[in-house]
Amino acid sequence: MDKYQGVHKNNSSCEHHVGFQKNVDARQKEGLMNKSKTGAALLAGLIYFLGIFALGFVLGIIRTLVLIPRIGALAGVLLEIPVLLTVSWFFCRRILTRFSITGELKHRFTVGGSAFILLMITEVFVSVCVFMQPLAEYCANMQTLPGIVGLLAQIVFGCIPMIQKNSH
Repeated sequence: MDKYQGVHKNNSSCEHHVGFQKNVDARQKEGLMNKSKTGAALLAGLIYFLGIFALGFVLGIIRTLVLIPRIGALAGVLLEIPVLLTVSWFFCRRILTRFSITGELKHRFTVGGSAFILLMITEVFVSVCVFMQPLAEYCANMQTLPGIVGLLAQIVFGCIPMIQKNSH
């Protein structure tokens, strides 16, 4: 009987080890999936940023050259924002669906946060380095009513992925 109990003990130990290994494997797989989801969210944020920045760049040129001389800076921004945010809403929905980013807030936050950060960095870079606007002037413009309204729209842009939790 001792012989069978020993086998049973070894078998039990082996089962315990196999169960433990399954738990470790599952946690490792979940960790890889989270890293994969984070990578997908960062890529989605980059694409979200690029698409809307390109549209915003074109609309900004139209606003600057056509609208501001005719109706003023604030009215120009107020006309531009609904177009940008509407396109942002639908473009973001498509990106979230394409990258299967649903449910978890942290992944949607990663999309919006990374897109917002890229937008802010790129906007400053383009203003200062491409259009040769002094940084102090850029900062002063952000403190005007059109600048504040534009910044608020950019914040909404960054929040859209979090708002769209169940929209797709």
